[in-house]
Amino acid sequence: MVCTLLLLALVGCGGNSSETNQSANQGSKDNPKVVVVLKTLSSQYWKFVEAGAKQAFKDFKVDGKVLGPASESQIVEQVNMMEDVLTEKPDALVVAPTQPSTAISAFQKYKDKGIPVLLVDTDAEWADKKHSLELITLPPGRRAGNCSLRCLRKGIRWL
Repeated sequence: MVCTLLLLALVGCGGNSSETNQSANQGSKDNPKVVVVLKTLSSQYWKFVEAGAKQAFKDFKVDGKVLGPASESQIVEQVNMMEDVLTEKPDALVVAPTQPSTAISAFQKYKDKGIPVLLVDTDAEWADKKHSLELITLPPGRRAGNCSLRCLRKGIRWL
């Protein structure tokens, strides 16, 4: 869902690593080219995000690529991935920066080429960002909050 929203916004805007490609019409010049760089592709959480991005590529006819280092501790490798893929001249970059302050120089290179950068999951103190979307599941959080409130009203306590 999150990647679908980000890709919709983008389409409107015009080593030990893993990489996946997915597109509706491979190589079509009419389809926007989007690169998604995640914190890693080795955890279950980021595999769900990757699956959502791949589905959004199909749904919105986007030539897309999902990248991520082997682990979230490989901060430099993630930044290198962003810089390397810039040579492919994507139409947009969607990124979940592991260490935002380290990635700002890569973001700036995209801005200098006129390529929008959309941040997901983790915000960055970068004045030129287009969008930042934190991955929060509001309905479950709201339900948990309401349940807690009901329990407190009934006198149930947690230790």
